[in-house]
Amino acid sequence: MVYCRQRTQPHGCGKGRTETFQWAFIGAGAIARKVAGEIAENGHSVAAVYSRTPVRAEEFAQKCGARVCGSLEELLRSGADAAYIATPHASHYPYLMACIGAGMPVLCEKAFTVNAAQAERALGFARQRGVFVMEGMWMRFLPVIRAVQNCIAAGEIGQIQSVQVEFSTGFSSSREGRPQRLFRAEDAGGALLDLGCYCVSFCRMLLGAPRSVDCRMKTEGGIDTEEAITLGYDNARCEIVSSFDRPHRVFAEIVGSKGKIELPEFNAPVEARVYAGERVRELSGERGYRFEFDAFREDVRAGKTENALMPVADTLSVMETLDECRRQNKFTYPAEIEGV
Repeated sequence: MVYCRQRTQPHGCGKGRTETFQWAFIGAGAIARKVAGEIAENGHSVAAVYSRTPVRAEEFAQKCGARVCGSLEELLRSGADAAYIATPHASHYPYLMACIGAGMPVLCEKAFTVNAAQAERALGFARQRGVFVMEGMWMRFLPVIRAVQNCIAAGEIGQIQSVQVEFSTGFSSSREGRPQRLFRAEDAGGALLDLGCYCVSFCRMLLGAPRSVDCRMKTEGGIDTEEAITLGYDNARCEIVSSFDRPHRVFAEIVGSKGKIELPEFNAPVEARVYAGERVRELSGERGYRFEFDAFREDVRAGKTENALMPVADTLSVMETLDECRRQNKFTYPAEIEGV
């Protein structure tokens, strides 16, 4: 399988340009391989890759023709248009700060950082340096999610009264074949940053920052394995479950004063159902990382400071909510990965 392509046209940015957008990948694991394979068909390519596991970087590069960088510093001097951080959560913050310091636009996988203090510091540094930074919450860019937002904005289901969101994977019953970072405290593993961030970001997208947060958390072996979270708003509430323990179920329901919307696989939906009065309407669309990567590319080329669908205020607000969930349950990550 071909994951990515080498540059075939001159490097550069600017409105109206059609040349390939060059990426420097930090991380060469499963998500990086998946992303590279998809975006290669849409005017992107991987010019350089760096991984703390050199063998993995070599394997990745052989499949896409990218340059293997022996250090982060070498990658940041590669001349790529932007960096993509696809590493365990605990390493996001130092990589973000390095990319921003080098003046390189950066797309960082969710969860953006380990805590809100790190997010605030990184985003403030980006603002100071004039560097475009975006959290990789691909859900927000998918056609079905955009269509759902349009339905709500058009008043089809009236005012939102409640949102129920569940992201359960059943990982606890069988860890074999799963990414081991999910179960390591030193990598900030656990359900909250891996699954809960989707749920909280979904609610933030629909209703803004919550007025209240209530969270009950289960922990085992230094990681959190399940959360039940209630987010309170003036005239609505969100009920969230994020769990490694419960059987696989990924679903969201948005209930309004005039109807409701159901989203199977809400984090990567290809369909949704809108119930408005006696009418039921089906929404459908593709899923893929290219929507997010295309939006990032166009914003960078247009000289924008942030993305409208994934604004930095939302990234920070989500991290603050996740912090509050941990605070209420006296749950912390190892001190060496919580610092700024």
